[in-house]
Amino acid sequence: TLHTYITYITYITYITYITMIDNKNPEFNKWLNRLHQGDCAWPIPKNVKDLSKDDYMAICKKNGKMLKFIPHDMIDEEMCQICVEGSAKSFEHVPAGFRTRELSELATKKYPFNIKYVPHEYLSHEMVIDAISRVSYYYCKDIPDNFKTKEFWMIAVTTTRGWNLLSYIQDNILDDDIAIAAIKADQNNCYEFPENKKTLNVCVALCVANMYNFRQVPFDILHTEEFYLKLIDSGIHPYSINGYFMYFTKAICEAGVKYYGAFLKYI
Repeated sequence: TLHTYITYITYITYITYITMIDNKNPEFNKWLNRLHQGDCAWPIPKNVKDLSKDDYMAICKKNGKMLKFIPHDMIDEEMCQICVEGSAKSFEHVPAGFRTRELSELATKKYPFNIKYVPHEYLSHEMVIDAISRVSYYYCKDIPDNFKTKEFWMIAVTTTRGWNLLSYIQDNILDDDIAIAAIKADQNNCYEFPENKKTLNVCVALCVANMYNFRQVPFDILHTEEFYLKLIDSGIHPYSINGYFMYFTKAICEAGVKYYGAFLKYI
């Protein structure tokens, strides 16, 4: 039966595992020999004892991801270099003392998600910009604020989705350029928009992105002629703003009719 077959396979697997963890077993020696020949694809058998540093080095050369299984007292700078070169994801498991500037640069270049594991003293403007160009802000959120420049945020708002990212931007850096780029890139950036940053151009961008954002426009902007002229000039169909006819001036009506002749009936 299927149950008997599964029980048999489980038993055989267990017996094989038990024999493998004994380093005096001929099968283990065969595995070790194959490892040093570079053709061993097996993972490190659990509970193996008395592996030498050369054995662990051979394991790392075969698969850099195995670094996380290597005892810390066996790890050295050369081993970390080999592991990161073979698999950049292993940088996460490199002990702090071996995360040098050179290794950090290599790790982030090969795999930008490693930016969050780089010691702050080894971060550079170029490294941070390269990383945020390829990953979400989530992986860069813990870097020092001095690296979060306007250039950084202009890129971050285009590579990050699903966050209300504007709430993370320093108040002294958030300006119209960043805000408008963020609004165009992701609707999530329209929610709970900072009141002190709702300039005329930002309000136009909010409404162009989603007409429901009219409710976010401050009254001192909503009442202005320039606001509606900019909306029409930005491609908003005049029909979409007919509900605000009480604010229309002659210039707004002329712009609306020029864009869409039938708008005349709302005048």
